[in-house]
Amino acid sequence: MGRFLAFVPVITSLVAFISEVTLNTPGWWVYALDRASYFLVVLAVVAALLSERRADVIALGAQLLAAATAFAFMAVALVKFYEAIPAFGVNFTTAHPWTNEAQVLALAALAFGLARARRRHIAAIGGLVAAIVVAFGCAIYAITLQGTYTAETWWSIAIAGALLAAAAAAGLERDGVVTLSAPVAGAGVE
Repeated sequence: MGRFLAFVPVITSLVAFISEVTLNTPGWWVYALDRASYFLVVLAVVAALLSERRADVIALGAQLLAAATAFAFMAVALVKFYEAIPAFGVNFTTAHPWTNEAQVLALAALAFGLARARRRHIAAIGGLVAAIVVAFGCAIYAITLQGTYTAETWWSIAIAGALLAAAAAAGLERDGVVTLSAPVAGAGVE
């Protein structure tokens, strides 16, 4: 159930994104859809946490597609941000829908990752490392830019990168060294 609930916010978010990008003056309903997609994707994460993890090719495919699309939206957001330079030096309003969509898709990738069975795979570990590098790199750069529109855009990309790192980690098998397990009755307690 949890893995299928993540499809609803993705569709809602894409409808809001397409409307926001294509309409000259999007109405209140576009903003409502945009905010509702965040609300729904967080509820999809909750549902994924409450559901049993199972090996599911659909959830894995959806997670990979959402993560790849989020990464593509992050790249396009930066291109849009630096592409058209208005009088004050940046184009925050053009990049904002792209960064917003990247964050929703990265959170959807997390929801899909939480619904599928854990496996250790070299590609997932590589994706985790790449997402962590992107998140930290963008955050460090945003810090150096201080309180500017440019910093805000880079913070949005850093947040999407951190969500992608969480999505990659969600599907990884846990080792006993990394996780904290509940104490076993009578073991080490005197």
